[in-house]
Amino acid sequence: MLDQLLPSRHEEIGQFLQFLLKKANARELINVGSQLMRLTDNVISRMTMNQRCPDNDDEADGVRKLVHDVAELTGKFNLSDFIWFCKNLDLQGFGKRLKEVHKKFDGMMERIMKR
Repeated sequence: MLDQLLPSRHEEIGQFLQFLLKKANARELINVGSQLMRLTDNVISRMTMNQRCPDNDDEADGVRKLVHDVAELTGKFNLSDFIWFCKNLDLQGFGKRLKEVHKKFDGMMERIMKR
Protein backbone atom coordinates (compact mmCIF):
# COMPACT_ATOMS: atom_id res chain seq x y z
CA MET A 1 0.00 0.00 0.00
CA LEU A 2 2.87 2.36 0.78
CA ASP A 3 4.28 1.76 -2.68
CA GLN A 4 0.93 2.64 -4.24
CA LEU A 5 0.86 5.94 -2.34
CA LEU A 6 4.43 6.88 -3.27
CA PRO A 7 3.34 9.27 -6.09
CA SER A 8 1.18 11.23 -3.64
CA ARG A 9 4.09 11.59 -1.23
CA HIS A 10 6.43 12.66 -4.04
CA GLU A 11 3.90 15.24 -5.24
CA GLU A 12 3.53 16.73 -1.75
CA ILE A 13 7.29 16.89 -1.26
CA GLY A 14 7.65 18.52 -4.68
CA GLN A 15 5.07 21.16 -3.77
CA PHE A 16 6.85 21.74 -0.46
CA LEU A 17 10.19 22.25 -2.21
CA GLN A 18 8.59 24.61 -4.76
CA PHE A 19 7.12 26.62 -1.89
CA LEU A 20 10.54 26.85 -0.21
CA LEU A 21 12.17 27.90 -3.49
CA LYS A 22 9.53 30.57 -4.10
CA LYS A 23 9.99 32.00 -0.61
CA ALA A 24 13.79 31.86 -0.92
CA ASN A 25 13.72 33.72 -4.25
CA ALA A 26 11.45 36.36 -2.71
CA ARG A 27 13.80 36.50 0.31
CA GLU A 28 10.86 35.97 2.66
CA LEU A 29 11.17 34.44 6.09
CA ILE A 30 9.30 31.22 6.86
CA ASN A 31 8.78 29.08 9.90
CA VAL A 32 10.36 25.80 8.77
CA GLY A 33 8.85 23.83 11.65
CA SER A 34 5.37 25.02 10.76
CA GLN A 35 5.89 24.22 7.09
CA LEU A 36 7.19 20.74 7.89
CA MET A 37 4.11 20.18 10.06
CA ARG A 38 1.93 21.28 7.13
CA LEU A 39 3.83 18.88 4.83
CA THR A 40 3.24 16.04 7.27
CA ASP A 41 -0.45 16.93 7.58
CA ASN A 42 -0.83 17.02 3.80
CA VAL A 43 0.95 13.70 3.26
CA ILE A 44 -1.14 11.95 5.91
CA SER A 45 -4.34 13.52 4.61
CA ARG A 46 -3.55 12.52 1.03
CA MET A 47 -2.74 8.96 2.11
CA THR A 48 -5.90 8.54 4.19
CA MET A 49 -8.53 10.67 2.43
CA ASN A 50 -6.96 11.41 -0.96
CA GLN A 51 -7.17 15.17 -0.42
CA ARG A 52 -4.90 17.86 0.95
CA CYS A 53 -5.42 19.61 4.24
CA PRO A 54 -7.03 23.01 3.91
CA ASP A 55 -4.62 25.93 3.71
CA ASN A 56 -6.48 27.53 6.58
CA ASP A 57 -4.01 27.66 9.48
CA ASP A 58 -6.82 28.23 11.98
CA GLU A 59 -8.42 24.90 11.12
CA ALA A 60 -5.11 23.04 11.30
CA ASP A 61 -4.36 24.65 14.67
CA GLY A 62 -7.83 23.63 15.84
CA VAL A 63 -7.17 20.01 14.92
CA ARG A 64 -3.81 20.07 16.72
CA LYS A 65 -5.46 21.55 19.82
CA LEU A 66 -8.15 18.88 19.67
CA VAL A 67 -5.54 16.12 19.52
CA HIS A 68 -3.70 17.75 22.43
CA ASP A 69 -6.91 17.95 24.49
CA VAL A 70 -7.72 14.28 23.85
CA ALA A 71 -4.20 13.24 24.85
CA GLU A 72 -4.38 15.38 27.97
CA LEU A 73 -7.75 13.98 29.05
CA THR A 74 -6.72 10.36 28.54
CA GLY A 75 -3.45 10.81 30.41
CA LYS A 76 -4.70 12.51 33.57
CA PHE A 77 -5.55 10.75 36.79
CA ASN A 78 -9.32 10.54 37.18
CA LEU A 79 -10.48 9.95 40.73
CA SER A 80 -13.79 8.52 39.50
CA ASP A 81 -11.96 5.64 37.80
CA PHE A 82 -10.59 4.37 41.11
CA ILE A 83 -13.20 5.23 43.75
CA TRP A 84 -16.54 3.65 42.89
CA PHE A 85 -18.80 6.03 44.87
CA CYS A 86 -17.34 9.02 42.98
CA LYS A 87 -18.25 7.47 39.63
CA ASN A 88 -21.32 9.65 39.04
CA LEU A 89 -19.69 12.79 40.43
CA ASP A 90 -17.60 14.94 38.14
CA LEU A 91 -15.27 16.17 40.86
CA GLN A 92 -12.43 17.11 38.56
CA GLY A 93 -14.53 18.44 35.67
CA PHE A 94 -13.36 15.75 33.24
CA GLY A 95 -16.89 14.85 32.21
CA LYS A 96 -17.66 18.40 31.11
CA ARG A 97 -14.35 18.75 29.23
CA LEU A 98 -14.83 15.34 27.63
CA LYS A 99 -18.24 16.37 26.31
CA GLU A 100 -16.75 19.57 24.87
CA VAL A 101 -13.91 17.68 23.17
CA HIS A 102 -16.36 15.07 21.88
CA LYS A 103 -18.55 17.81 20.37
CA LYS A 104 -15.50 19.44 18.68
CA PHE A 105 -14.35 16.06 17.36
CA ASP A 106 -17.80 15.33 15.93
CA GLY A 107 -17.81 18.73 14.22
CA MET A 108 -14.38 18.11 12.71
CA MET A 109 -15.38 14.66 11.45
CA GLU A 110 -18.57 16.12 9.96
CA ARG A 111 -16.55 18.74 8.04
CA ILE A 112 -14.16 16.03 6.76
CA MET A 113 -17.02 13.83 5.55
CA LYS A 114 -18.71 16.73 3.74
CA ARG A 115 -15.62 17.44 1.62
